[in-house]
Amino acid sequence: MLFLPGMGKTVLSSEPSGIRPPRLSSLGQNSIRRSMLTSMLFVVGLFAAAFIVTGFLAMRQISDSLATNLIGHHIARGDDAIHGFVDDIEHNLRLLGDLVPKNLHVLDDTSTVIERLLPLLQNDDAVASVIVVSPTNATLIISRSPVLHARLISGESQATRLIESDPGTTVPQAFPEFRLEERPWFTRAQAASEDKTIWSEPYAFLTSNAPGITVTRRIDSEYGRWLIGLDVELESLSDFTQSADITGAGLMMITDESGRIVGLPRLPGFATPRLRSAAYLKRPDELGLGLAASAQLAFRPDPTGSVALDPVRFE
Repeated sequence: MLFLPGMGKTVLSSEPSGIRPPRLSSLGQNSIRRSMLTSMLFVVGLFAAAFIVTGFLAMRQISDSLATNLIGHHIARGDDAIHGFVDDIEHNLRLLGDLVPKNLHVLDDTSTVIERLLPLLQNDDAVASVIVVSPTNATLIISRSPVLHARLISGESQATRLIESDPGTTVPQAFPEFRLEERPWFTRAQAASEDKTIWSEPYAFLTSNAPGITVTRRIDSEYGRWLIGLDVELESLSDFTQSADITGAGLMMITDESGRIVGLPRLPGFATPRLRSAAYLKRPDELGLGLAASAQLAFRPDPTGSVALDPVRFE
């Protein structure tokens, strides 16, 4: 009830006269308190569990996102490194085109041409041979293997000139016969549009028998069509892939369009030229490179001709 001081009487009552509200025993009050506390703890526990799960999922998502970004960063570095290697080769090929005396239709003055082209071979260890084909199909090849030499093939002539050789170097008694029309790169280079760079399929080079790729361009002049080319051994590609600084745990590998390895990763099984020679042009699964084989499958073409990319996988 409400009592107003100074009025001397009750003006409002909240309960009927003579009726007392029921009172709870201390046991009942404790029971209610425990029930309420249990309910509150249960609700708090639910919120805490939800917060932990949400936080875990968020952290996992952040962790995966950071890992994916980090891997993407390293992949981008590898991509930049590969493009740098390819760009250097194609730059030297354009330089070769500038050095070729296109005001001629035959390679008459071979000594002058050799003198102009030899620095390309000497200044780039990735280049195994320099090739020039005149409009008459006379072919000049300057090669570092098995010794530094130049060959001029014109008609039936297969003239070979040793440029220099170290003392004690074994000089072959005869070089293999060269037939231009049998070279794997020749037909594609002839059919290509002018100034388009063509990378051949891997094949065994004639003189050294080492596997490699020939990079060619066609150049048209008023005197006819010239072909220029650079030979790149797979050993040079592997020197690049094994020395590329991508990340401490990262490996680089290069395959051709059919999935055969042309640049081997930095692994103990490919540490020497002999071991690498046995592994060239094999597929990753043939060499037990399971993760590399899985990565290769991520870029498999689907029936529509597009490329299906699988998500980044952590192993």
